[in-house]
Amino acid sequence: MMRYDVIVIGAGPAGSQAAWYLARAGVRTLLLEKEQLGRDKPCGGGLTPRAYRNLEVPIDDLVLARVNRVELWVGGRRRARLRAPETSIWMVQRSAFDRRLAEHAIAAGAELHETEPATAVVVSDGNVVVQTTRGRYEAALALIAAGASTRFRRALGFPPQQLAGIAVEIEGPGSAERVPVDCAVLDYTVPGGYAWAFPKGDLWNVGVATWWSRVGPTLRRRLDTFISHIGLTFKDSRCRPDQASGRLIPLWKRDQVMARGRVALLGDSAGLADPFFGEGIAPALVSGRLAAQAALAVLDGRAESLDSYRRALQAALHPHNARMQLLARLVYPMPGLWIAALACIPLCRSFAARVVAEPFAEPVVLTHGITPSP
Repeated sequence: MMRYDVIVIGAGPAGSQAAWYLARAGVRTLLLEKEQLGRDKPCGGGLTPRAYRNLEVPIDDLVLARVNRVELWVGGRRRARLRAPETSIWMVQRSAFDRRLAEHAIAAGAELHETEPATAVVVSDGNVVVQTTRGRYEAALALIAAGASTRFRRALGFPPQQLAGIAVEIEGPGSAERVPVDCAVLDYTVPGGYAWAFPKGDLWNVGVATWWSRVGPTLRRRLDTFISHIGLTFKDSRCRPDQASGRLIPLWKRDQVMARGRVALLGDSAGLADPFFGEGIAPALVSGRLAAQAALAVLDGRAESLDSYRRALQAALHPHNARMQLLARLVYPMPGLWIAALACIPLCRSFAARVVAEPFAEPVVLTHGITPSP
């Protein structure tokens, strides 16, 4: 049985970020990925300033488009326009983005096993044993970044994930008659959520998400309506709402358990997406870094368990996510009213800027200006 210092399960943003930090510090790190790197996966692919600032690898060559404007729609009509030239959203293909992060970890010394799913994780006698489809591995610690699946959470005795959104989306080449190519659209007609359209060069990523479970069965129909509203025509006949990919978005909840002894949950496995936009990449990157730091403390003898990871992650994410949770409670029951207020009332614009202020680094202004739609 091969022995490592740390085994990381999942080569998404959280897992690869953790593996890079560990390998760079000289830790013998195994990174397990159940799929072949480079596969497509459901994701809007937008990197916010928070995500961009937490990257440890250059990705400028992967950027398909930079979105400087966001239009807010309700009921198929544009109601307001946000301009943020100094805080662009960087649009990437998730498959290429994930590969870049994993390659960065490999270059630092991590050992990557692709197409090798982990099937069981057992903690015994101060060690962690990971069973895969190819063999067994032993380590002092395990970091689980296996996405929204609850398999390992249940098996290891972590409390169940209590909050999750639902999303469906399509991506492909096309053109949108009513949307400029450098502009994203967020439509808040969807109860308890929103529809989005993100430009990626010749591609468009469109989808619908909701945090209200009763709305879930209607998402594909709502996506079809949204596509019609923005005048989007896909060139590929397979890009249809009935073929849209679905996914869960595990949402942040304060006081959730993310570490237990020698095992920690990262990224979507921990449930870190913000409660308003459902953004998961930025908190995943933060969780990867903080979990690696906690692991180093255990390996160096400065700590006995990974419990410090939970405290550090709460301190890093809670201020922002608490604001986003407040925003969700205020906006989603009456989105039209709030968007009208954003467009017309300076005090509301100031409030919105404070609510979405940068929580992971120095404060930044996320909206350079908010102007009513003509």
